[in-house]
Amino acid sequence: MVKMRPRFRHGGHAYHDPRYTAWMQHFRSEALLAYDGDPVQGTLKVSMSFLGPSKPRGDLGNLIGGVEDALNGVLWEDDAQIEEYGEMKRWVPSEEWVTLIMVEVIPAPVPLPKPKKARKTNAK
Repeated sequence: MVKMRPRFRHGGHAYHDPRYTAWMQHFRSEALLAYDGDPVQGTLKVSMSFLGPSKPRGDLGNLIGGVEDALNGVLWEDDAQIEEYGEMKRWVPSEEWVTLIMVEVIPAPVPLPKPKKARKTNAK
């Protein structure tokens, strides 16, 4: 399901469409069955492919956003950890609906050594 914008009640309280909330809960529970570890730490690179019998509604960005929100606290602590995206496919023909997700931890950059200061020589 594509990511939906929150709706607002008269008092300014934000809420999501109940269908989107139900989809997120279902997606999270399926992810917990497939992944039995702690949320991945660090900076991440994520690739996704959406497989199904027909093209999904919505654009790729909204499909990705829905998955990112659903997997917060499950596969990663927060989707803000995702700093790089790999291959993304909006639709691959398949008999069943499947979302393939590959997560890579991007290693922290190794700091370069500080250059040594040139020594002064006493030239006579």
